[in-house]
Amino acid sequence: MDRLVSSHNGRYVAVCQKEEPTFTHRYRDTAIRLGLVDPATGSVRWVSTTRGDEQEGHYPMIRDMAISNDGKRIVLFGHNGKSGWVYVADAEKEQMLWEHREIKDSFVFEDGDIGPDGSVVYTGGAAGWLYCFDGRTGEQIARWDHGDAIGDIKVDPHGGLVAVAGGGVKLYDADTGERVQTIRPPYSFTNICFSPNGKQLAVAAETSIWIYDVHADDAAR
Repeated sequence: MDRLVSSHNGRYVAVCQKEEPTFTHRYRDTAIRLGLVDPATGSVRWVSTTRGDEQEGHYPMIRDMAISNDGKRIVLFGHNGKSGWVYVADAEKEQMLWEHREIKDSFVFEDGDIGPDGSVVYTGGAAGWLYCFDGRTGEQIARWDHGDAIGDIKVDPHGGLVAVAGGGVKLYDADTGERVQTIRPPYSFTNICFSPNGKQLAVAAETSIWIYDVHADDAAR
């Protein structure tokens, strides 16, 4: 498997697998399968497949994935050689729900997340824009200027805050896009994660982890 991710509530696990093409062209007709893992047996139920399209110049490359709390929506984030790329599968109906192949000023989506109820998909990358899409229709509902290259995105378990890594960690109100807190760890870091109750944020560096109280200025190490 190329990627594995669990839902915010830990009830569902999704995977994706890239099937390398047999053609001479490296990316031609590359297929990426998305599936749900049965926790009892470990078997995978494949629910959707997306393919590259040489004619359109669409060569999907995965950078991250996410799954909603109800296990109904699985999201892939990345780029396709032209711009940022988002693919959303309906796991219940076993088909693509929506996809964006060309998104203005996006370049590459490095990371993304989906709100706990699956209603909003968040993604961003080196261009510094945080994109918000309707989880059901794919309509772009907002674009927030983060101001720095984005490396990691996490939505809190209740869906009220969006934490974005890049230039420190900036926390945004999920409804308004207003920045409500900025966290600046003492060293460079790689990943962020909310606690199950959403009251703390873990920031991981190579050899250290810092735990910050959300809406507080100090951290406990």
